[in-house]
Order: sequence, then structure tokens, then C-alpha cells
Amino acid sequence: MRKKLIWIVDAEQWPRAYLRGLLIERGLDAVGFIDLPGALIELRNPRSVKPHLIVIELRGLTPAEDEVEALVLADIPLIGIAGAMEANEEWVKRVRWSEIFRRPMTIGEIADKIKACLT
Repeated sequence: MRKKLIWIVDAEQWPRAYLRGLLIERGLDAVGFIDLPGALIELRNPRSVKPHLIVIELRGLTPAEDEVEALVLADIPLIGIAGAMEANEEWVKRVRWSEIFRRPMTIGEIADKIKACLT
């Protein structure tokens, strides 16, 4: 049986790498992307393996309108990681999130919640 695939979009290398490592330790497969355009390019690739879930760190993210639309149309569960400011941005409100995790949280808590979302 294939492991469930999680995509992580986070511009910061160490939090992205740490979360990826924790998810792999917990029996999942995880791939990291530094930005939303990179993840969307892979999502549009017909040979790409589609993820079971996409986790997006919202801090500092200001996507273009077509990127937001692509997220909405992707039909893949989306989890956002946000502080109070990011959660109140207009583009964030337009996306159908499965969940938005609110900071402060440890990366371990985020990994636990991701795993719980898949069961």
C-alpha cells in the first residue's frame, strides 16, 4: 500500500524540512515546495502524483488571483497554518480550507494534526 502523500508549501527551509521529516517519521510521504507557484506547476503536471493533502504556511504569502483560483479548483484538501493577521486576509477567506491551524503551535503539534486529518 502506498503511503499518503503530503505537500508542504513554506518559504522557510528549516520549518518545511523539519515538518517533512516528522511526517515521514509518522509513516507518511512528504514533499516540500518553497512557494505556491512551484507546487501549482507540479499539480498541473499530468505525470505528477497528486497529494492527499496540501499544507500551506500562510505567513508572508500573497498569491496571485490565478493561484488562489487554482487552489480552489484543485479538489485536494488544504490546510493553512496562520496567525491572526494571515487568517483575516481576503484571499484566505476565499479558499475552501479543510482546516486552518492557528499559531502558536509546535511543528510536532502540526504533524500530529495533519496525521489526524488523514484518518
